[in-house]
Amino acid sequence: MKIMKGWLDVTGPSTKKIAGLRTWIARGETALRAPTRKLRGSTR
Repeated sequence: MKIMKGWLDVTGPSTKKIAGLRTWIARGETALRAPTRKLRGSTR
């Protein structure tokens, strides 16, 4: 599987149960709501 730059591949045991998926979804939602900041060395 090819993972796109800037994407996170969420697989493995933590995604086998609903609670694990909810954890990853919550992390993603938190990241989306966080203020955007330029990473060191980033060209964007």
